Amino acid sequence: MNDTPEERIANGRFNWLARYRHIRGDQGVSVRLVGPVNGQPQELARFDCLRADPHYHIAFFDRNEIFPVTDKDDSFGFVRRNVIDNLEKLVCLCGGDVPTEQELFNHHQILRTLGARVRHIYEFNQSIC
Repeated sequence: MNDTPEERIANGRFNWLARYRHIRGDQGVSVRLVGPVNGQPQELARFDCLRADPHYHIAFFDRNEIFPVTDKDDSFGFVRRNVIDNLEKLVCLCGGDVPTEQELFNHHQILRTLGARVRHIYEFNQSIC
């Protein structure tokens, strides 16, 4: 089965990209954060909410540190609660440019939209698997 097309949710200079992926015998929703590093767009982080091996990558473009997700039953919820909820901290950990006040203000609405899209992508792919 093929990966789904990426869905993009924009927040100023930052973009969240979500799609369903098949990776080395595993599958699930993958969410990427692309944002500026010295003014140039880079993949800052990737969250692989997979069935068997959920994990996330910090500073994907540079040092690519990988961390496990300990709540396999709600891997996106774990990632959101522990990493994504604080955009400023996440971007700093990844070596990205500081978000503007407007980007920080918009972030909570963006998270609601992202959460809904992730659920939709996951549920749609469960119905066809």
